[in-house]
Amino acid sequence: MRLNVSLNRQVVLVASYLRVVHFPQLTNVMSHENNSFFALKSILKKYKLNNTNFLEWHRNLKIVLKFAKKHYVLEDPVPNEPEGNTAAAHKACDKHNADAIEVACLMQATMSSDLQKNMEDMSAFDMI
Repeated sequence: MRLNVSLNRQVVLVASYLRVVHFPQLTNVMSHENNSFFALKSILKKYKLNNTNFLEWHRNLKIVLKFAKKHYVLEDPVPNEPEGNTAAAHKACDKHNADAIEVACLMQATMSSDLQKNMEDMSAFDMI
């Protein structure tokens, strides 16, 4: 376990070094993208889904997900298994699954408590 923590710390230090010393222009871009994404997510938190505002909430959700490049999880269900037995197919399937979980959590976090309870075991695709 200690080896993993040390290795993770080294990876973070190297990434920080490369970003600051060799590619300083990336620091501002990454910071700006994170700030923009958090600002967009705050829109969803401000207008939580209740029983009367689905269209407005859904429109805001699509804006946030398009910015994060995760809107596809609302349009395509998570595949049960990868198409093909290649590393790329497995990687794409894993990414789709991870993105779907992240989007489902975001969606549930921006719902009223009653709706959260009704949809806690649903995927993002199934919620819509």
